[in-house]
Amino acid sequence: MLQLINNTSFSADRAALVGPDGDQFWVVIVKATYLLNEDGFIDPHPQPEPVCLSPLYSGEPGKSSLLREGEMVFDHPGTDVTLLATAHAPYEIPVRELDVTVSVGPVTQTLRIFGDRIWQGDMFGLRMTDPEPFTTQPVTYERAYGGTNVLGQKDGRQEKEPRNPIGRRTL
Repeated sequence: MLQLINNTSFSADRAALVGPDGDQFWVVIVKATYLLNEDGFIDPHPQPEPVCLSPLYSGEPGKSSLLREGEMVFDHPGTDVTLLATAHAPYEIPVRELDVTVSVGPVTQTLRIFGDRIWQGDMFGLRMTDPEPFTTQPVTYERAYGGTNVLGQKDGRQEKEPRNPIGRRTL
């Protein structure tokens, strides 16, 4: 039996997997979990997450955020970076929107986080209200634009926003 002796502070797991041509491969996963401190520096997390062997969702699969893909795979072309975060307004002064940025190596991604808004109808049609002020806001797909349009569908069809089908309703 193949064994893995992990002498690191990181999580690790192993499996024998079958490739697309039927060949068997011994796959070893080493997973590092870090904690972003208030000063902007990262440290190894004191309780590293175990290797995720199957997809992990925040709630019901297909209707909630994917927290982790299954990490034990035959072919993985690179490194995954997963961000579980809450946006905090600077100095705890309420804001209506806030840009948050994460950078890992040469890759940088910026998200614009908005306070709660709703759709309102008036004589000009539908429009979104101004964002409500917030000091903290979870960064999740459920709170982002998207979802399912169920208004105005006389034949019972539902239109999903393909970029984020679990987000806030588009209408």
